[in-house]
Order: sequence, then C-alpha cells, then structure tokens
Amino acid sequence: MGPAQSISKFLIVLLNLTIFFLLLIALALSIYSFQNHLSVDSDLVIGTLFRLSFFGLFIFMIYKLKGIIITVKTGEPFCPNNIKRFYSIATSIFVLGVIDLIGNLNSHQGFVLIDTPYFVIKATSFIYILLGCLALVLAEVFKMALTIKNDHDLTI
Repeated sequence: MGPAQSISKFLIVLLNLTIFFLLLIALALSIYSFQNHLSVDSDLVIGTLFRLSFFGLFIFMIYKLKGIIITVKTGEPFCPNNIKRFYSIATSIFVLGVIDLIGNLNSHQGFVLIDTPYFVIKATSFIYILLGCLALVLAEVFKMALTIKNDHDLTI
C-alpha cells in the first residue's frame, strides 16, 4: 500500500467519523432545543429547520468529498463525476453562507464587518463566498485535466 492509498484510507475513516458525529450532534441539539421549551412556537421550528439544513449540507459535502477521495484512491481522480461533485460542494458552500447570513442577521457577536441597527454582516459570510469560489475553481481545473487526459488517451 502506497502513501497515497494510506492517506486516502485515513481520510475516508476520518470523514466517516465526522459524518457520524455530525449526525449525533444535529440530533442531540434538535432534541435539546425542544425539551427546553414548554410550547412549540414558530421561532423554535424555524431555528431547528435551519440547524438541520446546516448540518445536512455539511454531511452532504463530506459525502461528496469522500467520493472524490475514493476516486483518488483508485487512481482515476479526473472523471466527470468528480467535476459534478466539486460543483455540488460549491453550491452547498454558497447555500451554507446564505443560511449563516440569515441566521446571524441580528447577532452582534463575533467578527462583524458591517454593523447597522437593522442587520449585521460577519466575516464568515465572505469566507463562505471564498470557499465556494475555490470549489468552483477546482471543478474547472478538474474539467481541464479531464480534457487533457482524454486527449492524451486518444494519442496513445
């Protein structure tokens, strides 16, 4: 087993553990938030839906990343499925940024970039934009690499 395969194996185990713990945390937080309220109101339901969608998107991105790592492990990283996976990850990151922005509109804690009496924009919003753009760039790089690989395969 080469170093690339052992690293891939380690990352797959790490991502599986991460998915497991994210599921546990999402479930525990959802149950805990309902246990501490005597009645169910719309804020509680909306907060729980935001939390579950946030965790769900993280789990979805980890699942897609795991698929990319598996193709690296098998020696075929430049395939159309990985390009789709990177686009899915980028879309998920942008959606996470929107969820984070909406969830923190009135929170004046943390590193605040724009602070008005009506809303707040934090640095995390720009981090999500940056990471989403990075995933889009990786998708384009993989698309170019796939084209070069296909051209190379035709010449042989």
